[in-house]
Amino acid sequence: MTAEGRSPDDHADELFDRLSEALREHHDTRATKATLRAALARADEAFDQLHLWLTAGNPLPEPWRKAQRVLTERRARPAESEV
Repeated sequence: MTAEGRSPDDHADELFDRLSEALREHHDTRATKATLRAALARADEAFDQLHLWLTAGNPLPEPWRKAQRVLTERRARPAESEV
């Protein structure tokens, strides 16, 4: 459990979601430069938090855990040419 009482997996997912939201935040082409800079700063901070989490050896966010499981399953199956 994290200090906030969440599981490490949940915390990883929250960090990933924060980054995803920050990256999607401004799609309005009429946004001012200041608004876009602020959105970029939030995305940069969210990326830094996720990066620190991952480099400390903590769990991956669910989308990445799922992709890792799929890749592991594919590698475990014999190639079609071997069957």
